[in-house]
Amino acid sequence: MAYARQGYMALKKESAAGTAVYPNVFIELLNETITSAKPLVPSSPVYGSRVVNLRPNRGAFDAPTGDITIEVEPNTIAYILSGVMGLPSSGTVQDTTGYIHTFTQPYTSAAQPTFTVDICMGSDDFVRRYMGCKFSNLRFAIQNNVWTATFTVTAMSAFESTRVKTTVSSGTTLALYQTSGLTTSDTIIVS
Repeated sequence: MAYARQGYMALKKESAAGTAVYPNVFIELLNETITSAKPLVPSSPVYGSRVVNLRPNRGAFDAPTGDITIEVEPNTIAYILSGVMGLPSSGTVQDTTGYIHTFTQPYTSAAQPTFTVDICMGSDDFVRRYMGCKFSNLRFAIQNNVWTATFTVTAMSAFESTRVKTTVSSGTTLALYQTSGLTTSDTIIVS
């Protein structure tokens, strides 16, 4: 079920870029526009045949990319900042009760961490998972005393759904066509 009324984003830093991990940091989602553009070519059906020349997809699909807007909260904004600018250098202030985290740019692309990101919208009971996510183009806004952050997410791959490729009568093991992006902590729904 949804973590927030509009939906949520769950994320976790990956130990290896593009290898899915089970996200455990939840952030209320205000808006998201992640899509995977498909190179479509207009079809030109031959008169009398509905299947001839119906090849709408040409070439590889582009990486899933889009913007995410969240509220700025002290417990979660550091994940976004480290995703955009790399890990900070930290220190303490004079009285040693406060901490300073200095984020600097530019980073080398090798130093930029990648994340596994789950997106769940509204009352959906399923998520879309993106692996190898890099964050960029961070923008802040304030309206009615509420800070929001909008940033661009570009993923290496995505997992939205899969199909079962074995018959049910063959036992209790269900093989799936796509398993890239699943972790041992995931629960799948077979419908």
